[in-house]
Amino acid sequence: MIEFDNVGKRYGGRFDALAHLSFRVDRGEMVFLTGHSGAGKSSLLRLVMRLERPSRGRVLVAGHDIDRLHPSQLPFYRRQIGVVFQDHQLLFDRSIYHNVALPLEIRGLPPRDTARRVRAALDKVGLLHREKALPIELSGGEQQRVGIARAVVNKPSLLLADEPTGNLDPQLSADIMTLFEDFHHIGTTVMIASHDLALIARLRHRTLRLRDGRLVADEERA
Repeated sequence: MIEFDNVGKRYGGRFDALAHLSFRVDRGEMVFLTGHSGAGKSSLLRLVMRLERPSRGRVLVAGHDIDRLHPSQLPFYRRQIGVVFQDHQLLFDRSIYHNVALPLEIRGLPPRDTARRVRAALDKVGLLHREKALPIELSGGEQQRVGIARAVVNKPSLLLADEPTGNLDPQLSADIMTLFEDFHHIGTTVMIASHDLALIARLRHRTLRLRDGRLVADEERA
């Protein structure tokens, strides 16, 4: 599903955020990215989303070199990817329903289909009963669940998350990770950047460990 072939990313002509990075993630796999702050986790995810382009090497997704995508192809490509951020990035002047519906409205999906998908996504994260609420009325954990619902409402084949539990307490973090595992179990490829080593160890999924932009460990867990 994802393949990095000797990938490097340099900023400003001097700073190497990533260097000589090679690995493969199979379709339907759940993988954690970990490493110190500044290790390159976010840069790696941005390359997969094609928000950045590699300075060298190739990034392949579903067998395609995404650096060769024409700008007109990018919207379709990005619709195949769900993204969850640490700070939720919700619109606080819109209801929970309309926050989750936003990707579908941008696509121009008919209102009836939008309603069906939004309510299915909210039901999956346990927030169907709060669809009319505003984000400010929800707890931090509930806001993160809304972010996950919005990320999966397009039924993406790939789900990326950048420190999705960074602002949550341990129990809420475990609950959020359980949701990611649920999507993994139905065949979605999941890649999560996280510094929560204790939680990662308990979940026992494959872990890619970065240090100074390089892959220093690829740990399979049974």
